[in-house]
Amino acid sequence: MIPAWTTECEEHDAPPGGLCAGVGCLRGNCWKAYTAQLIPIDERNGQLAVLRPFRNFHQELTLLNLLGGWLQHAVSSFQTLPPLHGGEAIESTRLIKIQQGWDVTPRETAAHIESAVSSDVTRYVVSYKGIDQEWEPRALRYT
Repeated sequence: MIPAWTTECEEHDAPPGGLCAGVGCLRGNCWKAYTAQLIPIDERNGQLAVLRPFRNFHQELTLLNLLGGWLQHAVSSFQTLPPLHGGEAIESTRLIKIQQGWDVTPRETAAHIESAVSSDVTRYVVSYKGIDQEWEPRALRYT
């Protein structure tokens, strides 16, 4: 079993009008909590899958002037962000990229495969079946 990890918080999402609606979680507690949760998982597993459904996360932008550039940026965040918050870098060769293959064009799929190969991940998986990322808060009564 290989654990799959995902994050949604990116610096370009934070400004007012961005996906985070101005909430400054990237520079707040989000990555501290993220790293605290990631460290024990990283310590016990040789491989880690990275789920990055770019279309579901509204990340169609082309960071690095490359279709699929956001995915490369996401992989590099495993090397850069944990050390800033008390963790250790996770080498890209230990990562398996799970990429969105549903509701995308063949050109986007090919670009994301190229992105996986050029970011030195060991393997990649293209999920052609949609992965539900919906979430809504629910109040539960405990008795």
